[in-house]
Amino acid sequence: MLIGWFTHNLVMVQLLAQLPPMTRNAAACFLLCGLALLIVIHGRPRWLAIGLAGIAGGVGLLTFAEYVFHVNAGIDELLGPSYIGFKQSSPGRMAPVSAVCFAVVGITLGMAARSQSKRTALVMGLNGSIVAAVGIATSLAFALGSSDAFA
Repeated sequence: MLIGWFTHNLVMVQLLAQLPPMTRNAAACFLLCGLALLIVIHGRPRWLAIGLAGIAGGVGLLTFAEYVFHVNAGIDELLGPSYIGFKQSSPGRMAPVSAVCFAVVGITLGMAARSQSKRTALVMGLNGSIVAAVGIATSLAFALGSSDAFA
């Protein structure tokens, strides 16, 4: 997605013309979470996994705060301006549901990189279930033709 944004390749950025494009921040958060997950799986270095997960979680929390408090923190177009016109409240800003999910995943990956306990495992399982439920609901909305779930 990030390569598509930087090369202006609309096919890579927008799945269908009637759906909003994935924002640069969301694509970067996916990349950061994926890298943090790989580091957690391989076990080293933990500080890097916590840092990457923290950045993704922080972007998610800050984006959600922008929606809640109706402010612009300036992170929406940090990686570049949004050049695709779509009916969004703020161009370049990821959806609030995506922001919350990145915050939850960032917290969960940060917990996974630290020492494990039964309580930590329970919280991580609950967080994973929440994100999976959101993903399933969004996928069903897509399958049923509701593009409003993505905006």
